Amino acid sequence: MGLFQSYIGKFNDVQTPVLAMSHTVPRLVSNQKHIVQFEAWRETYRRQMNSWKLQLERARFDVGSRRFAVTADGRKLMPPPPQQVSLTCNYCTSPLTQHDASSQVSTTKGAETVHPTAGNPLAPTVMSGTVCPRCGRHMPRCGICTLWLGSPDPMSRASSAADAEAGSREPTETEVMRRFVVFCIHCNHGFHASHANDWFKRHKICPVAECNCICDR
Repeated sequence: MGLFQSYIGKFNDVQTPVLAMSHTVPRLVSNQKHIVQFEAWRETYRRQMNSWKLQLERARFDVGSRRFAVTADGRKLMPPPPQQVSLTCNYCTSPLTQHDASSQVSTTKGAETVHPTAGNPLAPTVMSGTVCPRCGRHMPRCGICTLWLGSPDPMSRASSAADAEAGSREPTETEVMRRFVVFCIHCNHGFHASHANDWFKRHKICPVAECNCICDR
């Protein structure tokens, strides 16, 4: 550990030690101090990959690390992560569900006053959509209807009204999916799920102008 610590201090490279030691920690290393130190390096590396927008590579790293953390008799040494899906800001990578006081955007900057207009990302209006609580920026617009993702979708509201009329009827999978947003992992354009479903039933190319990505692969 001392050798790797010196390496990190000299070259500012945390990736090499983390990848090298993923084969041994915690499978072969039992020293708790060393394990804690490695976990700190590992978490730093994971956050770096997220900040570089390499979420797929970070996910592969997580899966690979857990495959190595298995004893000779097949016992898993790393607990599986909780099953969850979260949205992060495309600009500052903060979770969009983070609403602590330290992450709230100030409504004033010096002498500048932010007015709650319909198109203002800091406004409390419904149609402004989901806004990052840290940097105050919107989620992207839907590539089909051009409304902010996170804002009420007319199809979703119609579905909600239909559910209310149906009383205790369980919503179908299609009705539930209308409330979700989806993103292409290749071009990163986002859509309301119901709009994307309708579009890609007839097309394979991204609906965003001048984007030739084949989203439906």
